[in-house]
Amino acid sequence: MFPVSRPGTVSELIEALREPACYPHPVASVVVKQTHISWVLLAGTYAYKIKKPVRFGFVDFSTLERRRQACEDELRLNRRFAPTLYVDVVAIHGTAARPIFEPRSAPIEYAVRLHRFDTEQELGALLARDAVTCEELNVFGQQLAQLQEGCPVYSTAGMAQRSQATVAANLDELLAETSARPEDPGGLQPLAEVARWLRDWAAGCAAALERRAALGRVRECHGDLHVGNVVRFEGRLTAFDCLEFDISLRRIDVLDDAAFLFMDLVARGRRDLAYAFLNGWLERAGDYEAIGLLGYFFVHRALVRVKVLLLGGEPGEARRYLDAARILVQGSRAVLVLTCGLSGSGKTWLSERVMAAAGAIRIRSDVERKRMAGLQADQSSLQAGIDIYTSAFNDRVYERLLHLAGEQLRAGQSVIVDAAFLKQAERHRFSALADELDVPLVLLHCVAPAEELGRRLSARQRAGKDASEADEAVMLRQVHAWEPFAEFERGAVIEVDTRAPGAAARVAARIVNLQAEASSDRKTVKP
Repeated sequence: MFPVSRPGTVSELIEALREPACYPHPVASVVVKQTHISWVLLAGTYAYKIKKPVRFGFVDFSTLERRRQACEDELRLNRRFAPTLYVDVVAIHGTAARPIFEPRSAPIEYAVRLHRFDTEQELGALLARDAVTCEELNVFGQQLAQLQEGCPVYSTAGMAQRSQATVAANLDELLAETSARPEDPGGLQPLAEVARWLRDWAAGCAAALERRAALGRVRECHGDLHVGNVVRFEGRLTAFDCLEFDISLRRIDVLDDAAFLFMDLVARGRRDLAYAFLNGWLERAGDYEAIGLLGYFFVHRALVRVKVLLLGGEPGEARRYLDAARILVQGSRAVLVLTCGLSGSGKTWLSERVMAAAGAIRIRSDVERKRMAGLQADQSSLQAGIDIYTSAFNDRVYERLLHLAGEQLRAGQSVIVDAAFLKQAERHRFSALADELDVPLVLLHCVAPAEELGRRLSARQRAGKDASEADEAVMLRQVHAWEPFAEFERGAVIEVDTRAPGAAARVAARIVNLQAEASSDRKTVKP
């Protein structure tokens, strides 16, 4: 670290800013917090973030102009994710001993001003109180994917080489850190196995990384999306404090950005929230092809957290992340789940709950049908003048669902395909896929009385928030189109009355048990 200003001058400024009268708005008291590169002053309804005059290998805030630019960058970049949380960049005038916010002299420092929020609403605190829902994380995942769509694209060649170099450097530092300790720090013995797996994976995924870069999947992302940088603000989960000081750390694959939070939630024992978030992201992004790289990004992010926590003297916390990476590396047997039933029978309601509890990727026919027509899930095909319910279009949709399901299963992920599956031929193709990949098949047959189906469909149409456009007339046509289960299918069928209390929890428990049984002979995942 190379301080620019005299230490006395810097400490004098921060001490002077503890005085409530310095601020141009009502302040009763000032609380000062700090990281290794910033001070944060909590003053009244605002927080002021001031860069420390330091120079490290990864950041240079050594001059006032560099700190001003860093503040401007932080404001610009974070407003993408939290436009109402970040207010402006303010100049501090006067002297270190008597700072003022009125422009009466040349600025002596700059600060990013934010609205102050309740720290009890940070995601980490919400997790500790079990005060956050799968629905919130699912919506947050959708919002993240939507925001990423507007982020600048970087499709430069050589992404795979840079990624491999980053992985290698991080692993070298981590292994050096642990080898320097004579004792096993908190049970980190599996580290070598996990590190070896990650090196092998990095070498094997170069082509996929380059292909994704060429497709525009490398963008200027958040870069540091863990639970500590998400807060419930103005009633919804919001990302903040992105990496503004190193563009290489935020110029990453969009899945890498999402994988950090996914990994963090899994490591903290909330696989349900992790999959709710991931499925929200996937449903909006449609980037199901990326799932083959999820393990790579997951393990790398987990080992980076291990390194940071070891350097911070927290071997117990480091072990939590290593355990999450080790479990992923060991792998598990996937399960293929199909929902079956008429519109309004509760297929989407059930699949939403099962996907979170069982840790599965959900693929919705209603969403993919609209995506294939160039529509967003909330857009009306009728208003767009597109008929997406013809027999030919339906065949294309099921072909797409089959392709996507196969990709997820081959990546080791359990899959729920949320579709009507009215016809035996549609179900049989997926049954053949399960046989080919040697994964268990489950058919969730959702049922409810006709009057209940009509009530649900009417309510859904009034709300206008679901991707499905099926009405009662469609449901009545489906009654005649339904083809009963063949004899060989019956062993895979679970009939679910979606009105029954606890139905979703019971189904999820059966799927989880099936995953555990199918995974009894699992072997380490091969990159």
